[in-house]
Amino acid sequence: MSMRDYFNKLIGHMRRLGRRQFVRNFSGVAIANLISTVISLSIALFIPKLLPIADYSYWQLYVFYVSYVGIMQLGVSDGIYLRYGGRDYEKLDKELIRSQFWLVCLFQIFMAVIVVILANCYISDTDKQLIAVLVGVNLVLVNARSFLQLLLQTTNKMLFYSKNLIYERIVYVALVAIVLLAGSRDFRYLLYADILAKSVMLVLLCFVCRHIVIGKVRIAREYFMELWSNLTSGVKLMIANVTGMLVVGVARFIIEHKWGVTAFGEVALVLSVANLVLIFITAAGVVTYPILKRTKSEKLASVYSDLRLVIVLAMLLFLVLYFPLRYLLDAWLPQYSDALDYLSLVFPMAFYEAKTQILTNTYLKAYRKEGKLLVVNSCSLLVAATLAYVSAFQFNSI
Repeated sequence: MSMRDYFNKLIGHMRRLGRRQFVRNFSGVAIANLISTVISLSIALFIPKLLPIADYSYWQLYVFYVSYVGIMQLGVSDGIYLRYGGRDYEKLDKELIRSQFWLVCLFQIFMAVIVVILANCYISDTDKQLIAVLVGVNLVLVNARSFLQLLLQTTNKMLFYSKNLIYERIVYVALVAIVLLAGSRDFRYLLYADILAKSVMLVLLCFVCRHIVIGKVRIAREYFMELWSNLTSGVKLMIANVTGMLVVGVARFIIEHKWGVTAFGEVALVLSVANLVLIFITAAGVVTYPILKRTKSEKLASVYSDLRLVIVLAMLLFLVLYFPLRYLLDAWLPQYSDALDYLSLVFPMAFYEAKTQILTNTYLKAYRKEGKLLVVNSCSLLVAATLAYVSAFQFNSI
């Protein structure tokens, strides 16, 4: 069977399983992720070009820490994602979800206050102190946003999700452009731009989900029981996701601790370049999950095999991009030439990451096997942490 036949067969599967919603939803999410990738690529190329290495490294440190604020949701949003997967948005119990949303938000505000207090009391470096304070602000902004975004994803409202993603990136890049065109090369203004963009988009997302956000909030026993059910269902997936992130993240923590912020920023540049393409490719995983939740179990295996072939071929094409990309980056960012040597190691790693995110993780979620996902990611983290420690402290090698 030719590649074209496989692709047509896969699309046929998705059209039948998703009642023709898959193609429309995937197109919307793919376009959104393509626009987001182009914008992120522009930021990834111009910010290290224009900012001093130290400022760029602090900006990357902020981005890195913000990526972990979802831990403070304690798995509630992930539980909703798992338990409500495949449901229709219009049929949701709005008051029930609204109460959970505001309870989550109140907890985020409480934790943000603690983070700000601890930052001011125990961090002497003023730049890192500012980063910690803004990470506290992100606890509220990011976790409130992700609660609503996951709700849109799991109920198959992909077009609303896609538009919000596009608008946020456009607002952010516009603010960054204003900062850079004004002549500022201070990373702090980029952090403020990020906070402002997230705030604007959270307001817009609240308007889209106004039936969830606005209305009567009741504090009843059954609502706390539902919150607890979502927490216990989602905490395994949340920990699995975090351990998956830490497989690479633990090395970045060690690099920042041993070699400082500048070395951290150089490595972060290489990882961000590889991740840009993954943002677009993993759009398939976002769209596929709600479709799989509505699919009969006997059909999942045939869809898996066809989807795997398409993804593997797409990632092989992605690997070929290494050679022209390395040449262009060497010419554009000569000050990072040493760090770009790591790109040859990161690209193959990104190949396996994409396959895992789109196929393995999505199917394990659909089968409600998040416990197995947690075990696999925990074992991977243990191996990665051990190797990173030995490499850094025994061989003194990044």
